[in-house]
Formats: sequence, structure tokens, C-alpha cells
Amino acid sequence: MTHWNGILLSYTLYYYGQELDTTLRTVEIQIQGSNHSNQEYTIGELQEYTHYHVIVNSVTSIGSGSAANSTVRTLQAAPSATPTLLQTSALSPYILWVTWYEPPFSEQNGVLTQYRITWHGLERDTEERLEDIPVNSTSNTSYVLTDLDAYTSYEVNVSSFTSVGAGPISSTTVTTLQDIPSSEVRNLTAVANYSSITISWSSPVMSDLNGVPTRYTLRYSGVEFQTEEKTVVVNYTSSTNETVSVSGLEAYTVYKISVTLSTSVGEGDAANIEIRTLETVPTGTPTDLTTNVLSANIISVTWDHPLPIEQNGVIISYTLTYKGVERDTTSRDVILYSNDTFFTNYILSELDEHTNYSISVSASTSVGKGPSSTLTVVTDQDVPSSQVRNLTAV
Repeated sequence: MTHWNGILLSYTLYYYGQELDTTLRTVEIQIQGSNHSNQEYTIGELQEYTHYHVIVNSVTSIGSGSAANSTVRTLQAAPSATPTLLQTSALSPYILWVTWYEPPFSEQNGVLTQYRITWHGLERDTEERLEDIPVNSTSNTSYVLTDLDAYTSYEVNVSSFTSVGAGPISSTTVTTLQDIPSSEVRNLTAVANYSSITISWSSPVMSDLNGVPTRYTLRYSGVEFQTEEKTVVVNYTSSTNETVSVSGLEAYTVYKISVTLSTSVGEGDAANIEIRTLETVPTGTPTDLTTNVLSANIISVTWDHPLPIEQNGVIISYTLTYKGVERDTTSRDVILYSNDTFFTNYILSELDEHTNYSISVSASTSVGKGPSSTLTVVTDQDVPSSQVRNLTAV
């Protein structure tokens, strides 16, 4: 009582934050009850985790007495603001670099202990993944996301933590870079006739496109005759299935066909198929047609197959046609089949002596007969086959 030097009327309380909330505020506290020695007052709406300087003066009717001072720090809370300047950079079709800055100091509300980053794909790869990043002296504010899907939109979220809990989330959406398709075209089929092939296929599934498809590239070349590879480019459309016909091909030839799909990055892997065109009639004549006159009535005829590229199928028979030019003019055919012992030679007999014969040979496949090789040969002379006629004597 003696220290008050009068009748105590009230207390004057002053407080201000030392780091934040630095405005000096004053509260007049009227005396409540008769116990002047134990008074208390609750100060609200303070800044979290901040040192406050508190000053209390007692007041009589004459004025204020000397001040009592104290400094106290408010407790931590979860951050009240998001991490700032959240940005993402695509390093590859499968990697993103995420950077951010810590929340404003005034809204950290304590000592930041970690950041939590979560991410998930919006169309695919939708399972959410999470990583907690401890805060150290270098203030880790970046992270590399790996094992992502190409050309996929991802939502990336970052929040900060104090020991009390998590603050609000900063969120952004980013799309990874394009890549080449990760699978081949599907259902590649081919149907052939003797001079053309129709090729059909389906595009890869959407999740394997890895970008914006631009074109299909079809390549084809003959296997046996090593024909020059040719290319057909087909612009990509929204259609799932494509069909292309190529013509001007060699008959009965195996063609190797490949189809790729491209994005702006490049071509994906090729789907491959081989198919043989159908047979047709030979376009070439038998080669090396020769004759050997064995006597006045016998000629040996030999030949070789047409050139391979002109056979247009499996040669199953040869047709040998012969007839005399001036006499014995009836045309006669001999057909030699592939299972005959003598497939590319034949002996003509019972011919007329000293007679011009036209001899031709043509090859046939199962489709029909091709053009002929022809030559003319004369049988040998012989003794006359009859007596002189009209013999008379006078």
C-alpha cells in the first residue's frame, strides 16, 4: 500500500511487437475488486511467434508511477500464407524442375521446418505422389520431379510447415514436353494383288502418343530384287484407322513394309510386315533358246527360264510350238511341266528333211502363258525320198 502513494485507480498497459506488429498500443485497465496486487489482462489479436514488449504503469489521481517491463514471445502457429512465386520448368519429357520462395516472413508464424510437394497427372498418371523437403540453412526451395509421363498435364502443389502444422497450398499446372510415340502403330495388315498392296493400321493408344501426332510414314521395298525403298507420308487425322494403297509393284515379290508415327520430336518405332504380291503371267520370254540339228528329221531344242524379275510367279510349264515354214505347216504344241525330267529341253523328231521350221517357247505360271522366244532352223538334207518320175526312153 505504501508503494502506491495514494489510492490506486487503474493500470496503463502498453505493448508492441519487436520484429512485427510494431505499432504501440495502449490499454487502460480499471481496478476490479479490492485485491489491487493481483490483476490480469488478456491481450488478443497478436502476431504469431513474435516478441512483444509489455509495459505496465499504475495510476493514482496524481498520475502514473514507474513502469514495469516484460518481454514475451507468442507461440508458433501454422503458416498463414502460401509459398510464393511457384514456378515449373520442363527439363525433358519426363522431368520437371519446381522452384518457389518461402511465405512472407510476417505470415510464416514460426520456424519453417519443411515443405511438402505433391503432384499428380490430370489425364493419366493420376496417382498423387508426395515428398517432404526439410528446411535447412540453404532453405531448400526447389525439387526435381522424375519418372513423369511425356506430354501430360500435372498439378503441382507446395505448402510450408512449422512445428504446429501445414499452411495453405500454392498450386500450379504444367505440361511435360513432347516425345516420340512410345509404341508402334497397331493392327498392321496388308492385302495384295499382283501389282498393288493395300495396307491398314490403327494408331497407338492415346497414352502412348506422347505428344501431338503429325504424320505417318510408310516405307516399302522388294526383298528378293532389292528394289529401291519408297516412302508415302500420310498426315495424321483424328481417325483411329488408316488405309493406304501402293501400286506399280512387281508381281510375286516379297515386299517389306514398315509404318511409323511421328510427333514434332521425331518418329516412333516402326511396325513391320512382309507380304508377297500375287502371281500373274510372265512378262519375260524364255532365255538362251538354242537348237541343234541332229539329222534331217531331228532337232534338239534347249532354253533357260525367263529372268527372275520377269517370271511373275512359279513357272509350272513351258509350251514349245513348232511348224514348217514352206511345208509341214501344221502348228504343233508340246507342253512340258515342271515335274518332267527334261523341263527345259526337248527333241523334235519326224520332221521333214531340209525344211525351215519356226520354233517358239513360252513360259506359264498358274495364271497363264507369257510371251514367246522364237527362232527358225533348217533340218539337214537327205537323199531324195522318191524315185524320179515319168522316166521314159525313145
